[in-house]
Amino acid sequence: ATAWSAESETCDIDAYKGSTLGEKIEAMIASHPVVMFNRTWCLYSVFTINCMFRQLNVPVHSLEVDVHPQGQEILKYVTEKTNHTTTPFIFIRGDFLGGFEEVNALHAQGTLQKDYLKGLSRTDQQCEAFVSNSQHQMSTYFWFPDKVDATVVRITGCLTFFASALVTVFVHIEEFFWPRYVAY
Repeated sequence: ATAWSAESETCDIDAYKGSTLGEKIEAMIASHPVVMFNRTWCLYSVFTINCMFRQLNVPVHSLEVDVHPQGQEILKYVTEKTNHTTTPFIFIRGDFLGGFEEVNALHAQGTLQKDYLKGLSRTDQQCEAFVSNSQHQMSTYFWFPDKVDATVVRITGCLTFFASALVTVFVHIEEFFWPRYVAY
């Protein structure tokens, strides 16, 4: 039996092996790379699924405790297991990472993608297959840093601003003909 159906509103916890609810929850966490216990009305839960995991193209197995028939018991078990009191509860590869704030901090640092979600993204798999099947040697035509961080973005923005300011000033001076070509 399948434990989760996209058409279904609730996860069938009884599809997992175990004699107690706790054992079934543990089996569910072990069965999926990314598991999230959440509430339908929790904005942090919605944001986590819609923005972070869909943006990263990682499949998330979600159990909504507010609509599940055993939701209160599941929430109680997960709260006691993790010592975390707010939804969402996010497990990646069986490890509890925390809620939205903790996972968002890992995302901002880049460690979520690099350390925890490596190999889980469908995009990574598609890109890896494209590169490995490609017969062409890839080379860059212009210098570009290996990692684009906030500093690179700021420097690019400042250079664009100064170039635009220079063109704006020199476009009105008749002696310089090049700003007109740059501006248009």
